[in-house]
Amino acid sequence: MSLSETAKRRIYLIKQYSFSSYQLIGIIILALLMFLLFTPAAEIIRISFSNKDAFTTHYWSRVLTSRLSRFIFYRPLINTLKLSIGMTVFSVLIGSLLAWLVIRTDLPGRKIIEKVSIISYIIPSWVIGIAWITVFHNSSFFGGFPGLLESFFRVKVPSQISYGLFPIIVVLTLHYFPYTFLLTASSLRSIDSHLEETGEILGASRIRILRKITFPIILPALLSSVILTFSKGLGTFGVPAFLGPPVRFNVLPTVIFSMINTGSLGEAYTLAIITTIIGILTIYMNMKLISARQSFATMSGKGMRMKLFHLGNWKWPLFTVVCVWIAIATLIPLLVLLLQSLMFFPGNFSLSNFTLHFWIGKEMPQLGDAGEPGVLFNSGIIRAIFNSLHLSVLSGLVAALIGFLIGYVVVKGKGTLLSKLLEQFSFLPYLMPGLPFAATYLVLFAHRIGPIPALYGTMTLLVLISVVKRLPFASRTGINSMMQIGKELEESAVVLGANLWRRFRKIVFPLAKNGFIAGFLLTFITVMRELDLIILLVTPKTQVLPTIIYRYAEESVAQFTNALALVIVILTLVVYFIVQKFQNIGILGE
Repeated sequence: MSLSETAKRRIYLIKQYSFSSYQLIGIIILALLMFLLFTPAAEIIRISFSNKDAFTTHYWSRVLTSRLSRFIFYRPLINTLKLSIGMTVFSVLIGSLLAWLVIRTDLPGRKIIEKVSIISYIIPSWVIGIAWITVFHNSSFFGGFPGLLESFFRVKVPSQISYGLFPIIVVLTLHYFPYTFLLTASSLRSIDSHLEETGEILGASRIRILRKITFPIILPALLSSVILTFSKGLGTFGVPAFLGPPVRFNVLPTVIFSMINTGSLGEAYTLAIITTIIGILTIYMNMKLISARQSFATMSGKGMRMKLFHLGNWKWPLFTVVCVWIAIATLIPLLVLLLQSLMFFPGNFSLSNFTLHFWIGKEMPQLGDAGEPGVLFNSGIIRAIFNSLHLSVLSGLVAALIGFLIGYVVVKGKGTLLSKLLEQFSFLPYLMPGLPFAATYLVLFAHRIGPIPALYGTMTLLVLISVVKRLPFASRTGINSMMQIGKELEESAVVLGANLWRRFRKIVFPLAKNGFIAGFLLTFITVMRELDLIILLVTPKTQVLPTIIYRYAEESVAQFTNALALVIVILTLVVYFIVQKFQNIGILGE
């Protein structure tokens, strides 16, 4: 074969490889995503506009203009906006200030503080909410037992401190301030101290340097954290579900959940559509605001230096304040959960009341639900633990695999329409708050769809929705890992006659396996603690730890509630430290 013929054959093979390797895979995944995203959305819209197969605007009128609108829409909407704005303001202020102290000052123990502060994001927000109830519970509310403050210090905790808007904002701030911390810390690291030194030479004060140099550079990160935190507040269900009912504080997700449970599906899906639209608008605002900002080049070829501000006499007082805050956000909730799980009667702190019954005890029917066997010997709880691990592991593997393939298609077909569509579509699940997203799947898979049987009540449905919801993050890890692989490696394998499976097994996966592991572990961590997304979809056979905790909390069985919340935290932290052992990846996956 002549040289020219060899070259032509090589070009032909590479063209064939280009189509068969990523376009076919991309088309299949894109078709699946369209089915899993647009079909349920279309169905939920149809139901909100139909009554016995006839077109109607009854549900929209009932939600927006009826006498009930105040209670089922406007008041919950105002409450939702209040808590979203409140948690956003405090999370951004605290997170950005902590980032500046850790990255740009000589604060003692900066490296340890940076690592430990992330733990509060790993702990589920509703678990922190349970810890809040244990400390601030008012015995005049349902359940009858006094909280830690009332028991020890005889302090009658005001109702607005125990439940409602204030504690919800505090708990969500404790959970979400790492969002701003991580984003702002990354931006602060990119600032070359030459910029600040130039300002000092020109006579600018430290405050002016922060206002004119530092703040404009980190503003895009702050805007991102504002919108991301705000959008999380719009869709949060767990914390308001625990801290809202005693004072009748409802938000849109809790109203949607209540309506679906009572069979008011038309109104519930109307509210779900409105909540989703608000979420989409916030993300769109984020994209417009960031794209409108002027970009700054802060690193040059001369090398970057980071200048630390000296805190002087404020060093140790600020260190103390930071340590107290981190203890409140991480250590204290865990200790409170452990303490409450060891008390036979809630609120009684005498030594004789402490017991291991709720961990290793035998059944005591005379105590009702509180008399069930301990966590380690309770068949229902053991089944929930197994279901949680099963769901998390399987969801992690499937999401990591699909994210891996999406990354392959997006990177190999960079610039093509298919690549752009797949990258955008894989991000769409992030735009939908968890509970409305679950509502769409409840509608879609409650009955048979062609060859697909009804999936409601099966673990398959829980895996499916968990995978789709986590695709934005799994696909990002896949794209990032694939960008490190040169296309020449595969092209050489194609010329040598290697098929797609052999190329994946011998070249692509070994080089991109860290991205696969990252996608798996990120999905595992977030699914393990998931409540909002699956609360509507579980049945007695598919109960997982978060939903069984929710049941115990509704029944005021505080000991099992706290013990199982601690189990989730322990399992999540173990997996998180495994992540840190394998590789250094971000955890902003919820």
